[in-house]
Amino acid sequence: MRGRVDPFEEYLDALFKEDGEDQERAERLLLSYAELQFQRRGGGRCAVCHAPVRLVIPATAQQKDGSTKDFDCLCQRCLEGEREQAKMVSLQIGSARIELRPRQRVAAPTSRKRARSA
Repeated sequence: MRGRVDPFEEYLDALFKEDGEDQERAERLLLSYAELQFQRRGGGRCAVCHAPVRLVIPATAQQKDGSTKDFDCLCQRCLEGEREQAKMVSLQIGSARIELRPRQRVAAPTSRKRARSA
C-alpha cells in the first residue's frame, strides 16, 4: 500500500495542518490514527526484536554521527533503546510528527554514611 495514499492519512494531514506544529496535538493524532489502523488491519512486528506491536508508526532514528536508521515500527522497549542511543527519534505519519530526544538523566543522591565511633 506504499504507492497509494490512504484516505485516513490525508484526513490526518488535514487535521494536523489546521492547528500547526503542536507537539501534544501531533502525539494525540498519531496515537489515534495508529489505534484506528490497528482496529482496521491489526498490529505489526517490531523491526528490531520482532515482538508484537499494537500501534504501528514508522520511526526514523537520527544517529549522533549524522546517519539515519528507518524502522517500519518499534516496540516500546526498542523505541526507548533507540531514543537513548540516537540524537533524535522521530515518529511520523503524513504531516503529524513527534520528535523524541534522549531523556535527561538525573544523578542519584549520594548517601554519606557516618563512621560510628564505639
